[in-house]
Parts: sequence; structure tokens; C-alpha cells
Amino acid sequence: MKSCCFFLILILNISFLNAEDILADTSLEKQTLQENNSQTESNITESFLDKNSTIIEDSLKKEVAILEPEPFTPSLNSESFSSQPILKPEIISEKDFKTPPPKIDIPRKKTFLAVGLTALIPGLGHVYLKEYSKAGIIFGSTAAGVAARFNKHTSFPGYVAQNLATSYGIYAAYRDVRLYNNNVGFSYKMPTDSFKDLCLASFSLSVLKKPEVWGGFLGFLATGIGITYLQSKLHIKPHLKISAADAYPLSAFSIGIREETLFRGYLQSTLSESLTPIGGIILSSLAFGAVHIPNAKNYSLKDRMNYYKISLPFITSFGLYAGWMTYKNQSLKQSVALHSWYDFTLFAIRRALTRSAMIGKPNFSFSFSY
Repeated sequence: MKSCCFFLILILNISFLNAEDILADTSLEKQTLQENNSQTESNITESFLDKNSTIIEDSLKKEVAILEPEPFTPSLNSESFSSQPILKPEIISEKDFKTPPPKIDIPRKKTFLAVGLTALIPGLGHVYLKEYSKAGIIFGSTAAGVAARFNKHTSFPGYVAQNLATSYGIYAAYRDVRLYNNNVGFSYKMPTDSFKDLCLASFSLSVLKKPEVWGGFLGFLATGIGITYLQSKLHIKPHLKISAADAYPLSAFSIGIREETLFRGYLQSTLSESLTPIGGIILSSLAFGAVHIPNAKNYSLKDRMNYYKISLPFITSFGLYAGWMTYKNQSLKQSVALHSWYDFTLFAIRRALTRSAMIGKPNFSFSFSY
């Protein structure tokens, strides 16, 4: 019985040992399998990372290639090499990086206000522009002219001086407002002649030698003589009264400046700015002819009608020509020289011939009054 029990215990011990060996073998196999799996996963991960790193490096190389293009290598062919431009690096100085100074907008002056103030009181427009020296000269000249008109011996020169200061003052106010505003908002290029330029224009060889000046002078003088001759054939007796201008032929030079600055300098420029240059020339010339209508106020009815039919169209055509010259030269010097010398010649001839006609030696006279 004891031997049977011993034998049974021995069998159980052997079975238990075999079971432990089997379990140990199974555990070892599992451990080996896990190690193999982890090794495989590690290999796969390393392979994946290697591939990704290769892709990333390739993409970075492409980006660098885009950002940094390959340097230009000229071809051995001279024609292709010469046709390809060679780009030089632009050198940027420190000045280019400096912040520009802030732009300060200067308040603009109004042209209509400056001109209106000058028409009201000559010189006041330049006070508005804070140009006090010009304002004083224009106002002082006007005041001297007004004072001279109270003396019968200087009445006409005073009248000329007063009108000259007023007309030039209006032109100068309009011109100086535009210059003050740096011509911002204006398209028509107006004359900018100074008073000194206009006074010297009639005696400047560079002005007088222009074909439009001496040619215009001869042309209008010949036309005036021709119309006077035609009037004599039509038995139109000219008006023989000597005007104040005939007594002072030299006043023609101030009259030329006065009328040209007002009509060609100011009015034509203003109308050309609002309309067109052609429209400005035409309308200012019509106004130029219209202001000469009062010249015939002391004429007889017949003489007045002849003046309106013959003289006014002639004066208007003169205005058209002077307007064209001003637009062509962008200056008043040419029209002032033509106007001044034409009026001077007209006043001198009419003075001499009218005095002769009044005493019957000779029996003709020059009838136009400009």
C-alpha cells in the first residue's frame, strides 16, 4: 500500500514537473514572440522615419532651389549671351529707409475774392495774399491818379494812372493767387509777366522782331488807312473832335498795358479756364470791343452809327488777334507792344491830320478812335 502511494506521488511529481516545463516553454515562446514583434515594429518605425526624413529633405531642397535660383551661366554662343540682360544688384542707401516728412497742406486762396477786393479797392487783394509791398504800390498809384484828376492840367494823366493801377491790379491779383496755390486746380497756362516786363516790352528788340508783332502792326495800320479811304469814297465825313488821348500820344503805352492786362491777362485766362482757349479768346475780344462803345457817346447820331458799323468790328478783330498772340506766346509782352505802338501811331497821326482838317489843310483826316 505504501509502495502504491509512493508510486502515485512520484507520478504526480513528474506530471507537475512536466507541466512546469510546458508552462516555462510556453512563457519563453511568448517572450520570444513579443521580442520579435517589438523588433519588427522598431524596424518598421525606423524605416518609416527614414522615408519621411528623406521626403522632408527633398522638399526642403526644392524650396531652397526656388528661393535661391541657380546663378546665371552665360552660354558660349556670343549672340545668346549678348541678348540676355545682365542684372546688377540695386544698392539701397540709408536715405531710402528714412520716413518722408509729413505733408502739410497750405490753405488755398480764392481767386474771386482776391480779384473782387482789388476791384473794390486796388491793392486790397494783395493784402488778402499778405503781399503788402505790392498792395502798397498798387494802392499808392491809384491814390495818386485820383488826386491828379482834380487838377485840370493833369486830369487825363491821372485818369490813365488810376485805370492802369486798377486793371493791372486785377490781373496781378488773379495771377498771384494762382502762383500762391501753385496752380493747383488750374489747367490753362496764363501769362505771368511782371509790370516791369510789360513796361519794357514795347522797347524790347526781342519782342518787336517777332513777325506777329511787326506784321500785325503793319497789317492793322494798312487796314485802318484803307477803311478811312473807303469812308471818304462813301462820303462819310469823319468825326473831327480831338480826343484827350490825341493830346497825349505817349499815353498809348499805358493804355496798351492797361487793356491787355485786363482783357488778355485776366478775362481771357478766366474764360479759357471755364470754357476753352478758343472760347476765352472770342468772348474776351467781344468784351474788348464792347468797352469801346462809349467812345462815340459825344458823336452825332450819324457818326455814332458809322462808328458802330465800322470801328467796333475792327476793334474786335484786333482783340481776336491780340488774344491769339497771347495764347501762342503764353505772354502779354507781344500784345502789349503791338497795342501800344498801334495806339501811339494812331493818336499821333490823328492829332496831326485832325488839326490840319479843322483849318482845311489838307481836306482829310483819320477817323478811327481806339
